[in-house]
Amino acid sequence: MRILVVDDEYYSRKAIMQMIGDCCPHAALDEAEDGGEALGMLRSNRYDLLFSDIRMPGLDGIQLAAAVHEQFPSLVNVIVSGYDDFQYAQKAIAYRVEQYLLKPVQMQQIAQIMQRIQQQAELSAQRCLEERLAAVIYQEPDGGEEAETEFPLAGRSYRTAVFQMDRPYKERLEQALNEQLRHAGAACCFFCDRRNGTMHVAVLHAPGGFPWERLRLKELCMAAMEPIKRAGARIYAGLSSVIKDNAGGTDHGNELRQSYRQAKRALLNRHLAGGGSVGLYEELSGNPRYSFELLEELLLPLYNKLIRYQDKEAAELIGNLFRVIAERRLSAHTLHDTCSKLIAIFNAVIERINEEGAGTEPEPYLAPVDLYDYYEPDEIVRYLNGQAAALSAKLQQVRSRTDIVQQMKDYVERNYRHQILLDDMAKTMFYTDTSYLSRLFKKKSGMSFTNYLLSVRMQNAKKLLETDLSLSVADVASAVGFNDYSYFIHMYKKFYGETPGQSKKRD
Repeated sequence: MRILVVDDEYYSRKAIMQMIGDCCPHAALDEAEDGGEALGMLRSNRYDLLFSDIRMPGLDGIQLAAAVHEQFPSLVNVIVSGYDDFQYAQKAIAYRVEQYLLKPVQMQQIAQIMQRIQQQAELSAQRCLEERLAAVIYQEPDGGEEAETEFPLAGRSYRTAVFQMDRPYKERLEQALNEQLRHAGAACCFFCDRRNGTMHVAVLHAPGGFPWERLRLKELCMAAMEPIKRAGARIYAGLSSVIKDNAGGTDHGNELRQSYRQAKRALLNRHLAGGGSVGLYEELSGNPRYSFELLEELLLPLYNKLIRYQDKEAAELIGNLFRVIAERRLSAHTLHDTCSKLIAIFNAVIERINEEGAGTEPEPYLAPVDLYDYYEPDEIVRYLNGQAAALSAKLQQVRSRTDIVQQMKDYVERNYRHQILLDDMAKTMFYTDTSYLSRLFKKKSGMSFTNYLLSVRMQNAKKLLETDLSLSVADVASAVGFNDYSYFIHMYKKFYGETPGQSKKRD
């Protein structure tokens, strides 16, 4: 800490310097006889603290305070005066003077000021270090090349912890964590995560050769989290592996970002069986088995259950999926991918709802599941089961508004380009007997389903022939669902009394 003492009285100036030296032996002390000399020194050097008399020749203490307030706003200014003058004190307050001391100054007053300034300086340095680390992690402008070459934790080893809690207890957690680490000889930089408002990042650092294996960091974090839990909050943590300081050439920025990613991955360990409230990255298995075939086998029936309104069976299937993932500890990546597949199936059902309910307000598609939004795996299951039940009910509601025959006609209008089999429709759409569906269609529409499908295809074929002369007859046949070119010509002639080529030439 560098301090400047300004007083035109020699003995008064030396007395203050002596008291400062006794309180803070490592402080660098400079002196000036008046405000003008002091202002020149302030412009030439960087100071942390200024002690200034008020009444001095030339530039007095109040004028110096005004210049300091304007030009050096971060400099802490203490006024020393032999006059208990309210107007002086009022002006000093206006220029944000830290304290107004009356002569003779007492040792205790100096000691209190030095202690407070030292604490403020340490806190400021701590916050600056936290900002620099955050800038590196999130690759912000302040974390550019300079930050990479002058790494804030050079010469130190560290681990990153990511905490997530559902109540705003940041200060309480930071204080508890610092107390635990201080006893162990380590320190902590603690800041809010820039990507998730419920998360907090702690970079735990110590000298290069620090024995992290003796620290029992998992138990230490649990002890720091315990008061938060007792207050009724849910809190979890993830811890990265140790990053040791290496020789020059190491990409420290990438190492810190990798450490942050490890901690976030370990945080998701809470969703797996036996994960606990603190997850350690090194405890995660190196290559967790994905078991793709098993997951696909469990997922396959879900779509059909939803479109058949079997939401209870769907819920049981989803529950089984999560039990398998948790019990086999298949990894958080597997859990994420499974949730993505489930949402994809739900969105396929939504697409069907929107198709069958054409003309009504479309159902919005679901966003991907963010595992960090859920503190417990049961919460994810409840969300997914709720969506499954809601979509199944919505589909049933849409279908109840139109009769079966109309649904069949709408389906043909949308899909005549593809292969359509009445047997498939009976099994996958209406869950009934094919012969019953055939009789019902003919009774309500006056023609067989096969003839209706043919009429839709012929009408669309004729429209294409009349409107797009660049298409060949083979192209038209394929566009309306005929794989056999000769059979298309035969059916077209039977339906219209002329061949497709004759219709095309006439038009």
